[in-house]
Amino acid sequence: SGPLAANVLLYKKMPYDPLKDLAPVALVAETPTILVASNATSANDASGLLKMMADANNRMAYASPGAGTLGHLNMAYLVSRSGAANIPHVPYPGSPQIISALIANDVQMAALPPPAVVSHVKAGKFKAIATIGPRRSSALPDVPTLKEQGIDFEPVGWFGVATTAGTPPDILEAIHRYIGAALKDPEVASAYRTQGLDVADLGPKAFAAYIDEEIVRWKPVIQRFGISLD
Repeated sequence: SGPLAANVLLYKKMPYDPLKDLAPVALVAETPTILVASNATSANDASGLLKMMADANNRMAYASPGAGTLGHLNMAYLVSRSGAANIPHVPYPGSPQIISALIANDVQMAALPPPAVVSHVKAGKFKAIATIGPRRSSALPDVPTLKEQGIDFEPVGWFGVATTAGTPPDILEAIHRYIGAALKDPEVASAYRTQGLDVADLGPKAFAAYIDEEIVRWKPVIQRFGISLD
């Protein structure tokens, strides 16, 4: 999944090298995240929220389900994009605790998976500011992407299949063909949607390039904020 790429940057020492010890087989699913904000904030869109971040007079903090998670990296990028000198990061054990903190205005913003926030957004407990990803979420189709709001930033959570490095290319391609056939099953797509996932299908070479692009995307963010899990 997504941490496979980020962990290369987050850990100085690992018991294995995911880029050398694993062979990518297939990307199988992607999921956007939803940028949400406390109702106590005045912002209703991405540009307004970034302006609030940049104003040192505003009391702002963001939550995530832990250091180095996609929610943390997404928010760190947006803090960087806003030009804010410093906005505290408050890690929580998981989405339920973050949601409680948002409702109480203990934190003002977070980036969370659609299934975690959709019912609360629809109930008006906090605001959905933007979808972080290349497409709007089917769970919240009225929430525009960051790119639609003028911010070219489209990372997603992702899931894939890998095997042992050194597996012959023809075997990798054969495995991918079986996976690709399964992904075309409407029942698989339906099951993915119930979990907030979109079907994705990249083969071995394209998936390897995808992982490389993820590392390039996150390297400057992780380095700027000194994020480390060692």
